[in-house]
Amino acid sequence: NLRTIVEEVLTLVENELRKDCINVVKDYPEDYVEIHGDEQQLHQVFLNLVLNAIDALRETEGGTLRVKVDYQRRTLRRDGQLPIYDIDCVRVAISDTGCGMSRESVERIFTPFFTTKQHGSGLGLSVVHGIVTEHGGEIDVTSVPGEGTTFTVTLPLAHSTSSVEEA
Repeated sequence: NLRTIVEEVLTLVENELRKDCINVVKDYPEDYVEIHGDEQQLHQVFLNLVLNAIDALRETEGGTLRVKVDYQRRTLRRDGQLPIYDIDCVRVAISDTGCGMSRESVERIFTPFFTTKQHGSGLGLSVVHGIVTEHGGEIDVTSVPGEGTTFTVTLPLAHSTSSVEEA
């Protein structure tokens, strides 16, 4: 249940959010959001994205972290291969009103060892990208310097992956 993973991540960082005066806005359905995947790896994906948002919001001394979950039909690549049929997907968008990134940084953000942080290794987002890809999904980023950043993770819903595997 993807919704449970996201809730666990937000609970895990709740004290940091409160300490740094970060307002959290949750915009997602109450229902069960079932996907196939490794729960620990997906937990790592969303924890990394939320912690990066918190770091960006610290630079602006607070702000808003928004987590939005919605559904859509997408054509996704499976393991980097040819596109598969349009399938039902879940999109998780993690947005912050933090410092944002330059276009050059956005273009390199998933490259191993690239970092915009003083004390970062540059491996977090490349690992996140790998995990999302392994799960048959995609990750996108948009950012505006001085306004904030949004990472959007798109993953196939469980009933969609079962249908594709049967085909």
